[in-house]
Amino acid sequence: MKSKHEKRIDEIAKIAMRIKEAVAEDYYIKRDKEEIRMLEEQGLEDIEYMPTPFDIAKYFCIGYEYIEIEGNEPSYLMREEFKIYISERYRDNSYATRHLLAHELGHFFLHDKLVSEMNIFPHRIQEEYEANVFSIFLMPQIAEGAQWEKLSPRKLNRKIYNKVFKKDD
Repeated sequence: MKSKHEKRIDEIAKIAMRIKEAVAEDYYIKRDKEEIRMLEEQGLEDIEYMPTPFDIAKYFCIGYEYIEIEGNEPSYLMREEFKIYISERYRDNSYATRHLLAHELGHFFLHDKLVSEMNIFPHRIQEEYEANVFSIFLMPQIAEGAQWEKLSPRKLNRKIYNKVFKKDD
């Protein structure tokens, strides 16, 4: 029997997979004849398209912008604006930017707060955990094949936060 924790991971996985499938399906519908011809020539016509966080944000009309952010917050979501703000510090780090987008998309699809941000504050452990789990389903490379499902929310949050931002130090 699955624990409450495992059931929530399954729910988040289903949401993330439905979102990825919608974007991928739309991509296949919109491919032009020239793109299809080029893929066929290279024998790549059956390769599965994996949408990036950029693709997902664009599909759902969620913009992103680099801005100066005071303090330690690397990014935040303004739900009413359909916009994710990313600290200028991460402009030249595409890995961190992709992760921040994936994380904020997690807040967008899983939570209903008007403003959400990536942080490690104790009172936000569960929300941050869920956004991090969502980001792993969008970008499996975040977990690097490690078993993360059994980690406590606090440990997973800290692990992902350190992994993403140590690349910037």
